[in-house]
Amino acid sequence: MNTQSPSSVSRTCQCPRCQNESAAFAAEADEFGRWRRPMGRGGRRRPPAVRPIPRPRVVQSGAKRCPPDSIRGPFGVCLRSPIVMPQRTVPVEPVPVPLPPPLPDRSDSPAPAPGAWSAPQPPPPSAATPVPGLVSGPSSTACGVIRYPVDNGNPYGPKWRQKRPPGLPHWARRTSAENAARNAVVCFARAQNLGPAFVNVMLSLADNESGGRFALPANIFNALPDNQRQGVPRITAWGVFQFNNPAWARDISSLLGRRVTTPAWQCTPQQEVELPIRFYARIYRQVVAAGGRPLDAARGVRLQHHGPTYLQKFLQIGRSAGFATAWNQVPAENRTKIERSLTKWGLASGPR
Repeated sequence: MNTQSPSSVSRTCQCPRCQNESAAFAAEADEFGRWRRPMGRGGRRRPPAVRPIPRPRVVQSGAKRCPPDSIRGPFGVCLRSPIVMPQRTVPVEPVPVPLPPPLPDRSDSPAPAPGAWSAPQPPPPSAATPVPGLVSGPSSTACGVIRYPVDNGNPYGPKWRQKRPPGLPHWARRTSAENAARNAVVCFARAQNLGPAFVNVMLSLADNESGGRFALPANIFNALPDNQRQGVPRITAWGVFQFNNPAWARDISSLLGRRVTTPAWQCTPQQEVELPIRFYARIYRQVVAAGGRPLDAARGVRLQHHGPTYLQKFLQIGRSAGFATAWNQVPAENRTKIERSLTKWGLASGPR
């Protein structure tokens, strides 16, 4: 066995075996940076302790595209990309995600089964907080926040029962049981410091209009657009005192001194009771300041609910000729309805 170096073997011996060994040594030296491994005893090569990691070859390429096994590096140099072993992929079937049921958008769609509205319903973003501008007065601190149970048997009142009235949004509050608003009416009315006559007239008005129910839609409620009502008049009366949207916007705007454009059913239960009572308290004080008795003031409050024109005429005649004369000039139909309600609450024969 020749123990000379590969270079000397290639110069001195031309046999095929030596030539093959010389070529193999030259390839290893070229691959590992001209590195030579010393020969061991008996002419055997000693394995290296640690084999150096070969560096990736840099392929200088002036072409616009790199070879398939290279990637474009800095300064336009093509770098040989490492070999990526293919991985076995296991197909995964998509898991169907259940979507929530769509919200009803038809005004004549039926309501859910009884008991479905026992949990609070999610209001729209604009109704999640009290309506901007509807700021409660000092009486709200004494009466606290109002929470009432929904009448699950009649979530839209005794007339509509389980059917949502046409045009009423699906997120509007549901109706309470009869007389559920009585305590709130008494609390907010007493906070006005106008005496028992004003408290009784507020109770009579709430009893006559809604039976003391929160969030009650009118029996002929229809808030659909004009092109969907088919000639039926637009009726939006709603709540404890049955304010329609035009009256709510007009009267509450005058009370707060700013424009209110939100519908009545977008207010909170506290605002539903307190704001109308504060508005009626202002009318009550006007009649008393003009020389009227508590009974005259109670009649004035009820006339306002029949229409602002009746109240203005009542005040005008009462200031000049007395409220007894002004009351006699009210149409007989309106007088009869008001007297019947006030008598029920002991106001028709009240203090003179």
